[in-house]
Amino acid sequence: MIGEKAAHKDLLGYHDIRFGNHSDARMLKFVVSDLPALLPEMRNGFNQSCDVLRRPCEGHMTYNTLLSEFHGAVLSADEDGDFPN
Repeated sequence: MIGEKAAHKDLLGYHDIRFGNHSDARMLKFVVSDLPALLPEMRNGFNQSCDVLRRPCEGHMTYNTLLSEFHGAVLSADEDGDFPN
């Protein structure tokens, strides 16, 4: 089975892959507790990048230009990873 190969730690190393049709305790904790706690911070980063991300979707910028601008934005973040206002 392909999934078993992906989960094998000596191959691809995705050892946290789980099989089945039911959520386990780890998945429920991630979806119910961990993910909602991360969303405000992730939303802030998305909002700061939204204008740059929109331009290639609207045909106003190439993908390479997007990567260049994003790379420049990452480099201009301070040591905590925060972008200037």
